[in-house]
Amino acid sequence: RAAGGARQFFASNMAVVVGPDFAAGEGNHQQHQPPLEEPALAPFLNIEGMTMPRDMCEAPDGGLLVTDWTNNRVNIVYYNGQAPTVAVQFDDGTEPYGITRVPGTLDYIITDVGHHRVLRINERGEIVWTSGARGAGPEQFDWPFDVKVLASSGRVVVSDFNNNRLQLLAAESGTVVGSIAPSGDMSFSGPIGLAVDRQGNIVVVDQNNDRVMVVSSEDGQVLRVLGQCQAGAAGQLDTPCGVAVDAADNILVVDQTLNRLVVFCSNGHIAHIDTLQEPWGVYASPSGGPVYVSGGDHPSSFVIRIALHV
Repeated sequence: RAAGGARQFFASNMAVVVGPDFAAGEGNHQQHQPPLEEPALAPFLNIEGMTMPRDMCEAPDGGLLVTDWTNNRVNIVYYNGQAPTVAVQFDDGTEPYGITRVPGTLDYIITDVGHHRVLRINERGEIVWTSGARGAGPEQFDWPFDVKVLASSGRVVVSDFNNNRLQLLAAESGTVVGSIAPSGDMSFSGPIGLAVDRQGNIVVVDQNNDRVMVVSSEDGQVLRVLGQCQAGAAGQLDTPCGVAVDAADNILVVDQTLNRLVVFCSNGHIAHIDTLQEPWGVYASPSGGPVYVSGGDHPSSFVIRIALHV
């Protein structure tokens, strides 16, 4: 079952959700139970000044890297009371949205939606390479939102929103080496959020079609479609955005219009939390543990931590 309560805490120039975590449980709906008391399961309270937190991934030091779109920076926020830091501040107007770590390194890769490009950043905040410019060609992007690394091949996958495709890049150079664009009824219309499941398949939020698609990273074949159901059903989606896959291979989707987190459980059940406000991003560590949800815009930005029991 879902448990938790929340209230809005307004700092000098933003708002974050405070109070206990939410805990989502197995079932087709969510209910409120008594608040969780564990201090370790509390939302972040130390992100003052963050205006549009979007995507997240683990930082090398145990914090959480969070892209701050309109502040043109990547922040590191912590759960232990340690003050947040700025991992990199872009002075050239870079608008970071998607972010992912490069396995085996301290580097990370971000998407720059404003300049329609992808960047690899090293641990010193230096740009290793950039890839892309606005357009519809094989070396171009039109609103690249999310990015993930395929562990099996080492390739980077980028959601190319307005070009209705995924593009594959070489992690070492940023060179575009392929694309995925299903046809017919399975065609993308606004691919935005990305994740990788435990089998190495790509999980894609197909936003304008209000669905989530699981696509083979080897041949681009559509293996599974989620979210297309009647209005009011537990798995309904309406403007889905971010997606993650947790250690149990559950698929987690945040929906901006329905203000919910939907969990498509690996056992076939569906759970959801309906008390979020304009969620954009969701992150789950592949090693297990809580789930993180970001969203809102200034002055109501937030990053919260959710304990899932599914």
